[in-house]
Amino acid sequence: RRVAQARHRDGCNGAFMDGHSDWVQAEKMTEQMWQPK
Repeated sequence: RRVAQARHRDGCNGAFMDGHSDWVQAEKMTEQMWQPK
């Protein structure tokens, strides 16, 4: 299913393990952001 880019502003909301959520730009959402530092 296609996602309307204009409606989602080229990103999506992400839920994080520490309990917060935030909008993340699609280009910055990579596998590395989910790995421990």
